[in-house]
Amino acid sequence: MKELGIKPGPRMGWILHALLEEILDAPEKNTVEHLSELVKSLNMLGDAELRTLGERGKEKKEELEEEEIEKLHAKHGVRSGKGPDRKARA
Repeated sequence: MKELGIKPGPRMGWILHALLEEILDAPEKNTVEHLSELVKSLNMLGDAELRTLGERGKEKKEELEEEEIEKLHAKHGVRSGKGPDRKARA
């Protein structure tokens, strides 16, 4: 990112989320060379298209995190839900 002069901001976030989706789909592509080339191509996209790719990456990350949390809950016998309904006392 430094090499391309991309400044922190929404565009950088979208690029990072798009990169994350790429790595989650194909971990073997997690190399400096591949990611550098991908950043260059992503940086050429318009904001609307880049935002869409970034949002997809963010959603994929959240889905995978939820799956892992569910697995941990099942493994440790944690019931799902938010707990008993409790009303605040006046």
